[in-house]
Amino acid sequence: MKITILFFNLLLFIFLISCSEKKQVISYTPVQKTIDAYDLDGNEMMVAQNIKMKPKSFINTINKDTVMIIHHLGQTGFHFYNAVAFSDEKKGVIVGGAGLRIRTTRDGGLHWQENKFSRFANTFYSVAVKNDTIFVVGENKNIYRSTNFGKHWEIFDTDVLLNQHLKAKATEIARKYSPRYYKIKFYKHTGIVVGDYDKTKKAKPILLKTTDTGKTWQILKPTGLLNFETGIFDVAIVSEELLYIVTFKGNCYKSTDGGNTWNLQYRNIKTSLNTIQFLNENEGFIAGMNSTLCYTNTGGKVWEKIPLELNKHLNITNIRYINNEKAIFTVASQNGELKADLLYQIDIKTKAIKSVFSKKDTTVTFKGNTYGLFTLKNNLYVLDRNNLYKMPFKFIKE
Repeated sequence: MKITILFFNLLLFIFLISCSEKKQVISYTPVQKTIDAYDLDGNEMMVAQNIKMKPKSFINTINKDTVMIIHHLGQTGFHFYNAVAFSDEKKGVIVGGAGLRIRTTRDGGLHWQENKFSRFANTFYSVAVKNDTIFVVGENKNIYRSTNFGKHWEIFDTDVLLNQHLKAKATEIARKYSPRYYKIKFYKHTGIVVGDYDKTKKAKPILLKTTDTGKTWQILKPTGLLNFETGIFDVAIVSEELLYIVTFKGNCYKSTDGGNTWNLQYRNIKTSLNTIQFLNENEGFIAGMNSTLCYTNTGGKVWEKIPLELNKHLNITNIRYINNEKAIFTVASQNGELKADLLYQIDIKTKAIKSVFSKKDTTVTFKGNTYGLFTLKNNLYVLDRNNLYKMPFKFIKE
C-alpha cells in the first residue's frame, strides 16, 4: 500500500513539474492597463477626435477619371503614413508615424480619429483588417489590435514570445532585441508577421504566425534561411501551407509546410527586396530597390527580370494583382525627390509598363514616397507622403 501511495505521489509530482514548464499563454492587454517605459504611458486618450477633412478632387489625366483626396497632411516632416486598409467604402484605417500613429474613419474619409501610442519617433509600417478587427505592427514590440474598428485598442506583447524562443531574461529582451515588424497579412484564419530583432549586433529575421485569426501568436523558427539574413520585409500567403517571403538581403524563399522550413528561390546580392505578390501557387512578382522587378510562372523556380526604363534608382514599394492579366505597383525615390508618377501598371503577357495615375492640377502636389496600396471592390486607395487618394478601380481594366 505504501509503495502504491509513493508511486502515485511521484506521478503527481512529475505532472505538476511538467505543467509548470509549459509555455506561458499570452493574451492581449488593453492599452489603458499598460505602462511601458519605452512607449506607452497607460493613457489611451492621446486621441484627436473628429479630424475633419476638406473634400477635394481632380482629374486623372491618364483616363479622365475623378480622383478623390480623402485624407491630407499639410506638414509631413514628422507626420506621415505608411499603410492603408479598408473594410468597406466607409470604414478605413491608415497607420504611420512619427509616434506610432493610427487614424480611422467611419464615413469614407470625411472625419478621422487619431490614436498616438508613443512619445518617440518610431512608426507603424503595416495594417490588416478582418471585418471590424484591425491589426497594426511597426517599430515596436507589440501587435496592436482593435476589435471595434479603432474605438479601443489592446496589445499583444511579443517580447514574451522572444523570451521563450531565446530563453533570455525579460530585461535582456527589452534592452537588446527590440523587434521591428514590417508586414502583417492574413489568409482566412492564418496570419503572418515578418520583421527583425536584435539591434545591438546584427539584426536577425523573425516570423510570427497565428492560426486563429490573431487571437494567439507563435514564433516560427526560420529553418532554411541563409545565415547572413538580417530581416524579412514582406510575405505572400498563397494558402495555409504555401508561403513566400522576401528579405533585406535580396532573397526570396518558399515554404510548403506553413512556414516551418524554407527553400531559397531567388538570390540578389546587390539590392533589397520590399514586396511580393502571388496570384496562385505558380505566378508571382517580387520587387524592391534599384528598380528591381521580377516575375515567375514556375512557383519561383525560374524568374524573369523585367527592365524598368523609368529610373534606375526607384524603390518599388508595393505590387498587387488586379486580375489574371495585369498588376499594379507603387514607387518611391531612393535619393530625394520622386521624378516619376506614383502608380504603374504591368501587362503580365507582354511585360509592358505604363503610368496609370497622373495629373495637371497644380493645386495637388505629388510628394512621392508612395508606400500604401489597397484594393477594395471597385475602388483603389493609394497613400503617398501627404495624401490618401481614392479612385475608381475600373480605370485599370481595359
